[in-house]
Amino acid sequence: MPKLDLKEDWKSCCSASPKRPALVELIGPYSEGGPAIAKLHRYAADNGYATAGKHHEIYFSDPRRIKLERLRILLRQPVKKARV
Repeated sequence: MPKLDLKEDWKSCCSASPKRPALVELIGPYSEGGPAIAKLHRYAADNGYATAGKHHEIYFSDPRRIKLERLRILLRQPVKKARV
């Protein structure tokens, strides 16, 4: 999965399908998580999906050992096909 730069094209950073959650990897401080989740929700909606529960955050980095700008966080949002 490509590294997330909030200015990049979201189609290259996100994925979603009825059997998989919408995913995005965030590299940066915790403060960027909120805007990234909002964009992930928008991406899912733009591609015909609705959220199906709470998002999950999976942390790959230890903030005690690296700079906050280098934290790796996987944002995972369960989705379902939106009703038309």
